[in-house]
Amino acid sequence: MTEKELFNEIIKTCANPEIERDIEIRSRLLRLSRQLENGTNYKLVCVRLSNYISFYLASHWLRAPQALLDLARTISDDADNYRGATSDSVWVDGILG
Repeated sequence: MTEKELFNEIIKTCANPEIERDIEIRSRLLRLSRQLENGTNYKLVCVRLSNYISFYLASHWLRAPQALLDLARTISDDADNYRGATSDSVWVDGILG
């Protein structure tokens, strides 16, 4: 996935009628899209989005609009890869430091 593809996926999700009615989700998605526009690493945005969706599910009895779940599936590989890359570097720095 590229930064532009992520941005387009977020905007597409925001346009979903269920998401449009949910101010909490919509405002978080728009905040994350602004981070992309401001130059934040798109994989970091994927992690933040993944973390938000996990929190949302945990705090809403594991229920979420389908569009949000679809977005979670779309970003899962990038978020997981970035988490792994950063945790590996922290782990190695801790050993060598």
